[in-house]
Amino acid sequence: MLENLVDVQHIQALHRLPPVADYEGTFDGPVMSASFTQHVQLNDAAAPTPIHIRAECHGPGISVLRFDAGMRLVAVSSVVPIEQDAVDVRYFWLIAAPGRPALVRRIGNMFVDQQLRLFEQDIDIWERKKFVAGPPLLPSER
Repeated sequence: MLENLVDVQHIQALHRLPPVADYEGTFDGPVMSASFTQHVQLNDAAAPTPIHIRAECHGPGISVLRFDAGMRLVAVSSVVPIEQDAVDVRYFWLIAAPGRPALVRRIGNMFVDQQLRLFEQDIDIWERKKFVAGPPLLPSER
């Protein structure tokens, strides 16, 4: 979701995930693109695994996240307003590790569980969002 790509600090603060490194973000009209790396400690790995993430948000409704961590994962989400204060969010996940079906199942289930957990943690923030004219910004955000 677009909010998460412009507020990468919350990834560490709220979700307790490693900090984002090598962040680059751009806007081209209604499309925001971002890329960054996270070094995540996977259960069976001796050292943190670098996960390269590329994200595109097409307006407020469609997001595509691509994860590369030795296998490819893609998460597509759509947000559709259904009432004045409610939206319907749908996710679709693709996971590719040719010839490794057991790994796809194990990592796929772990990935989907993690993405749903992160989404649920963000709901509390989204429910309290409000428009603020002239919000306080850090010098780097101006």
